[in-house]
Amino acid sequence: MKRLFLLLAAIVALPALAQTPVELIPRSAIFGNPSKAQGLVSPDGQWISWIAPRDGVLNIWVAPASDPSKGRPLTDEKLRPIRQHFWARNSKVVLFINDRAGDENFHRR
Repeated sequence: MKRLFLLLAAIVALPALAQTPVELIPRSAIFGNPSKAQGLVSPDGQWISWIAPRDGVLNIWVAPASDPSKGRPLTDEKLRPIRQHFWARNSKVVLFINDRAGDENFHRR
């Protein structure tokens, strides 16, 4: 009986819900660039890296682990966003993959 009552209450409430304006989630919140993503610490613990927009395109940024406010962009990609990066074991090199013009052929750079 309780389930039937809840079902009837939901059916009665449907017309009222249909008249209530619903605010849509902004498209940019779902499909836009993140402010920062994929934060990593170098193997030696001295550096941190992340992906963030630079002039509207996702690039790799690095900073000393002791002072993240000194972050600077490491890459200058203008067309295709960088989506993934890795630290080399020696903590001196940051590797990333990227395709050219959306061809999904990923090359080391």
